[in-house]
Amino acid sequence: MRVAVFQSAIYVASLESARQIAVFEVGGEARQVQVLPNPALSAISTSMKGVIAMQKAIELGVDAVIVTRMGSECEKVARGRGVKVVTVKEGTRVSDALRGIH
Repeated sequence: MRVAVFQSAIYVASLESARQIAVFEVGGEARQVQVLPNPALSAISTSMKGVIAMQKAIELGVDAVIVTRMGSECEKVARGRGVKVVTVKEGTRVSDALRGIH
């Protein structure tokens, strides 16, 4: 399974505030395969930040995203494309969040 984690440092973050998107291949053990800056951080339209971030994750071909929060419009976009949304509490380490992915 290919998973995008929206993260800042070692913690899971929201779509809009994450510093980067880290992509992992998860199948038993998680292996990081790609890291890129979150395009939402440079978006001019504040109302579109989450959608821009979610579109990038979809372009990366992920099966799931892990975030601390996201708006309902972003969730609709994800689920409409068959992307599983996993929401964790703020302060959750990326490594802990990945352990819960099946």
